[in-house]
Amino acid sequence: MAGVLGMTGSTAAQSDPIENSPAAPSQAPADVLGSAEWAVRVALAAPDSELAALALADPADRPRATASRVEVAAAVAVRAESAGDQYWAVTVATDVRSAVTGAAQRWYLEVGVVETGSGPVAITDPA
Repeated sequence: MAGVLGMTGSTAAQSDPIENSPAAPSQAPADVLGSAEWAVRVALAAPDSELAALALADPADRPRATASRVEVAAAVAVRAESAGDQYWAVTVATDVRSAVTGAAQRWYLEVGVVETGSGPVAITDPA
């Protein structure tokens, strides 16, 4: 997981704070966007994989990577596309700091969110 995430990083976080990013998408419900933001924060920064698994509905119940965690400074939904009936692909701009090196980066991670009768549920790992 860390290798894939590391490849998607950029140095934009140092010069362009998330507050200057485009406004959150207006077509997706706010609770869908919030669920994606929360799922990214927990999946990246949770101290153990059991807690990270609580943020995401994972029918396969597969083991999660045990990569070094990062500090999540900010996570803001910047784009959401309807990908089917009650399913949203949400892109979350995430400012992170490495727990090992302290280096700051901005990652753009996508999370699948489904609207259910009891509220939105993140169903994919941030990628």
